[in-house]
Amino acid sequence: NIDFSVSPWEKIAFVWNTWAWKSTIINLLFRFYDTNDWKIFLDNKDINNYNKKSIRRNIWLVMQDSSLFNDTIKNNLLYAKPNATKKEIELALKNAEANFVFDLDKWIDTVIWERWLKLSGWEKQRLSITRLFLKNPKILILDEATSALDNKTEKLIQKALDKLMLGRTSIVIAHRLSTIQNADKIFMLEKWKIVESWTYNELMNKKSKFFELANPENLIIN
Repeated sequence: NIDFSVSPWEKIAFVWNTWAWKSTIINLLFRFYDTNDWKIFLDNKDINNYNKKSIRRNIWLVMQDSSLFNDTIKNNLLYAKPNATKKEIELALKNAEANFVFDLDKWIDTVIWERWLKLSGWEKQRLSITRLFLKNPKILILDEATSALDNKTEKLIQKALDKLMLGRTSIVIAHRLSTIQNADKIFMLEKWKIVESWTYNELMNKKSKFFELANPENLIIN
């Protein structure tokens, strides 16, 4: 019972009171599995008729928990763009506010140890977002992308992400109000149904389900 559309260059956000739907939508978008029960169209063409590599080349996902390899920072970043130049990597690091890399003795040649023992949570997330700047995809999916960051760092990253989202389609999944307040449309889901959708201000003014969950004082969705 979920039916929605996203226009090109539009930023939409999802909020919910259950967790079941989120991984399903992401898995279907990336075609990790195919099903006839759901229909997804890209440019009016069934997603199942696209080449999987083409889809994954144009869509990029940043999650709350970043996955990094036991390898150099450089090779971890080249995962997003294998032919990236040193100058492109440096610019992406600056855009993602990952300036801590410049203070390392070996810089991008520093090896990330197994289980990420040399990096904190916010450092891993910054590298994950650096990949996003390198990849420069047409469609972004941000799944609680800034939740592992402190408030000061989140503001810096969010400013950079807002700039990156201009001119491309973005899907944001978040509990933090600061990441969805400027969305073109917010979808409120409940029991596998979209119960309401509007802009942030319109949903707050309606004083309905979204209003009941929103906590502006703590900038979160309860």
